[in-house]
Amino acid sequence: MISSRTLLSATVLWALLHLPAVAQPATAPGPAHANSPGLPVPRAFADRAASGEALVNAWFGLLALEPVGAGADNSPREVTAEQAIIRPYLDPAFQVQRSSGQRYNVNDYVPVNITTFAVSGVLSTEPVEGVKAVRYVVSTPDATIPDRGWLLSGDARPRLQVFRWNAARGHWVVVSVANFNTPTAAICDAVPVPWTGMGASVSPEDAELGRSLVDQWRAITMGAPRETTGTQELMIQLADGQGWPNPDGTPIMWSPARGYQVADIVTSRQDDLLVVSFVAVVSGLRVDARAYGSERHPRLLTYLRTAGGNWEPIALANFVTPAMIPAGLDCVTKTP
Repeated sequence: MISSRTLLSATVLWALLHLPAVAQPATAPGPAHANSPGLPVPRAFADRAASGEALVNAWFGLLALEPVGAGADNSPREVTAEQAIIRPYLDPAFQVQRSSGQRYNVNDYVPVNITTFAVSGVLSTEPVEGVKAVRYVVSTPDATIPDRGWLLSGDARPRLQVFRWNAARGHWVVVSVANFNTPTAAICDAVPVPWTGMGASVSPEDAELGRSLVDQWRAITMGAPRETTGTQELMIQLADGQGWPNPDGTPIMWSPARGYQVADIVTSRQDDLLVVSFVAVVSGLRVDARAYGSERHPRLLTYLRTAGGNWEPIALANFVTPAMIPAGLDCVTKTP
């Protein structure tokens, strides 16, 4: 078993996280990678009974692989190879929101370049069979964002992630990721990998549904009663590390906002799961006696359609303030 507190390298991960390869044609359905027909599925992803902690470690194991060889770093060739490895594990509704402001969908996701990681503090809920919401903290020393040329903090930072079991593919896939890590420096000699930008990925009807759910959440944040069946537990992660549910069972204490402005809504959906990201300016909101600032910041919400046809939130990520590299900070040289 892999310890969630052990710093792991990509070489060790390949040996520990994967099943023996099974040769398959590149066009075959199932868990083989489209561009690497013999590449096996990580054990946890192929395990229908896998825990949230096992899935998180398997996810970072994929991110830590070096598909074009050790020493490659953020080149377009490496990024393209990493995207080919990751894409079979992304749900069609997939969205990522980062504290630095970037967000991506299944078609344009640029993975963070990492070599080692350590996961801890894993808490998981399963709102329905085959869907897991997981929050945890992770450190990723020397991680970089290829399409920005930024070095990320190596400190342990929170994440919130939703997984879904995909029966057709025979393994778990990632529906949404909230990444609260922050950039600490620019890389002097980095040439950012081109990024095409996040395009529309849903029908006009689903886009309108996403907007209506954001309006509903805005009303709840300002004090409107939340209509719920009571069967879906909402997993919440804040940028300062607070989150719910927590191990001691303490409920969230909050007072409604006085103002809530929303902009830049992006919706993605696959069947009974919907992900919506947006930016908001909120005033007067207090959580556990802490006052929120009124600056613009992102949010990421994942919704589940219940058996009764209602859409209920199962994961909320609140990025209190988008983190950018401070003005005047010297660049650094990152060596392989």
